[in-house]
Amino acid sequence: MKHPNIEVITHPLPTNSSLIYQWLDTSLGQVLVGCSPLGVCWMAYVDVPSEGLEEFMGAFPGHTYQQKDSPYFTAIASWLMDPSSEIPVLPIHLMGTNFQQKVWLALVKINWGQTTDYQTVAQSLGRPDSARAVGTAIGKNPVAVLVPCHRVLRTDGSLGGYRWGIDRKIAWLKREGAPYLF
Repeated sequence: MKHPNIEVITHPLPTNSSLIYQWLDTSLGQVLVGCSPLGVCWMAYVDVPSEGLEEFMGAFPGHTYQQKDSPYFTAIASWLMDPSSEIPVLPIHLMGTNFQQKVWLALVKINWGQTTDYQTVAQSLGRPDSARAVGTAIGKNPVAVLVPCHRVLRTDGSLGGYRWGIDRKIAWLKREGAPYLF
């Protein structure tokens, strides 16, 4: 099992871009994946489809949206079903504040099966007093699992929260064989 190769793009989304999206069924529930012209910009577990689509569109206002297939969606679906499968490098298009982007880039560097904590992420950014702000940025991560926010724990090794539900966080940590405390 391994984390896919990620190429992170942080350019702003061009005005009036067309975004495509697709629904993927996984063992942990339905996932909505969206792509900008530059790469995967959204991946979220969705319990209520209408709310999930509304959240996706609300994150990227002023653009057009189309449900459509993409090779990225096929690769992600295969990997979610079998994380040991090989997939091509995925471009991830991360849009957020400068601080959020730095936090999300730090998350992409956490290896499969490894965990860290909010304080360590803050220190890696040269901002040791910003653990709470790091937690806030992690909570706004727009790309579940591929930007592995589930690998960040509290300093004592306990789980903390997870935007898409603590059961999904536990499932991913178990899948990766990562250490954590209940």
